[in-house]
Amino acid sequence: MDGVVRRLPLGLIALAVVSSSSCAGCPESAGNDVAEMVPCTFGSCEAQCRSAALCYGSCSGGTCHCVPCGTDTDARPDADSGREDGTDGAEAEHVDDATADEGRDVAGCEYLVPGETRAGASPGVMCRRLSVDEVEEGLLSLAGFGDRIVFSGGDPGTPLWEVRLSTRCLTLLDDARTPEGNWGVTNDPAIEAAKVAYAAEWRPSSDVKHCEIRMIDLESGERQVFASGESRTLHSQTCWMDYLALEYPWIVWRDVREHPLGAGPETVGLYSWDAVALNAETGEIINLSLEPLTGRRVWGSVVKTDVEGGWAVFDSDWGGDGTGEPLTQEIVAVNLVTRERRQITDAPGLQYFATVTMPWIAWTDLRCCWPDCNYMSPCSNDIYGYNLETGEEHALVVAGDTMQGDQVDGEGPWLAYEDQRGGDDPTRDRDREQDIFAFHLPTRTEIRVTDWPGYETTPRVYRREDGSYGALFVQEISYHYATYRLWECDLPEPEEP
Repeated sequence: MDGVVRRLPLGLIALAVVSSSSCAGCPESAGNDVAEMVPCTFGSCEAQCRSAALCYGSCSGGTCHCVPCGTDTDARPDADSGREDGTDGAEAEHVDDATADEGRDVAGCEYLVPGETRAGASPGVMCRRLSVDEVEEGLLSLAGFGDRIVFSGGDPGTPLWEVRLSTRCLTLLDDARTPEGNWGVTNDPAIEAAKVAYAAEWRPSSDVKHCEIRMIDLESGERQVFASGESRTLHSQTCWMDYLALEYPWIVWRDVREHPLGAGPETVGLYSWDAVALNAETGEIINLSLEPLTGRRVWGSVVKTDVEGGWAVFDSDWGGDGTGEPLTQEIVAVNLVTRERRQITDAPGLQYFATVTMPWIAWTDLRCCWPDCNYMSPCSNDIYGYNLETGEEHALVVAGDTMQGDQVDGEGPWLAYEDQRGGDDPTRDRDREQDIFAFHLPTRTEIRVTDWPGYETTPRVYRREDGSYGALFVQEISYHYATYRLWECDLPEPEEP
């Protein structure tokens, strides 16, 4: 291949689908149901609806129903919603094509995201699409705060974008161009109020990689760079920064580099997976994986970091190959104000993907089925929580013979997580059926956010401007083309028992 993915124009794709398939009740024109021999499916019904300038509504009763685009009508498909080309048949709305009477300030917008909605799995859950086709390649990192959602995605490189919920305005924050004029990558943004922190990386040469933390003030336009460094590429090892979390002035992330931050010269070339905290006002950098008095690495490799209430939390491993001890992974925490260091868990197996939403620390837990289940082959995961105020640990979500998925995120009273209990074989992570669930901590109530066919991942919880909370995640449109669609869904507050 020449490295360029060539796709048919969206209109031709829709025309090809219409001409090659039919369905029971698919309308030949808007509002006209004509039964044919082939059962109604999402793909055939959507193509027919698009040809009539309408949007897919449902295949209820085996009949294709179209609705005006942008309505709140139940639009849950009953077959795979994605096409292998990563499109849904809708043309992206470029800002130049936006009508003046929409009541939106489109100045500076690159695109307006479509007013596309889709019903979630539980009562009161409605979801809204927040991305356009042009930015959905590699869209796997995202965050939200108030009216602003930020994410990395698109090509060339992997640029950083912002979408405003109030205007549907999609703007470019960082085009990922390198000082050498090439394309780099932005990833794992975190946002608090108007400040966005994220990682950036690129290769100045074939055997060297440059990694740094960047921060943008979306109101003043100020841009800052922190913890910049270069590492040689040795075999498969090189530098990277990911899993950023922001509670200003603190930025926390997983840091991997040839010379670990805060470590002695004897650690050069080890490429340790460290948890690092940075004070953006003072410039202070703390390697949280190191014991502060001796500088010894007492906490091992890190998978994910988070910060809230002054507490940085992450997972850390002990034992494993060459140590003579079984591999375990525990949840640990550091108070960035008092510098108190605390081990949260002491359980068999692996505990990882920690998140903190005061007073709770929550994580994915594999203690139930160790050693049959591990990080590379998770099964029958549970979600546990630790209350920092009471010092008590609780099993929060125990879903039986299921596979929760790796990722857990928390904000306010909510946790959001991946779950494969709806798949054909939920004990195998190769099953490409995965949904998003949420758990309300005060009432211990679980709700199902999606029951869509296919694979949803990367759940995030964020606080909206009105004080309510929403769930963000991406829907896999094409595994082959690494195409992922960004959605935002309501999290309705359960009634107190």
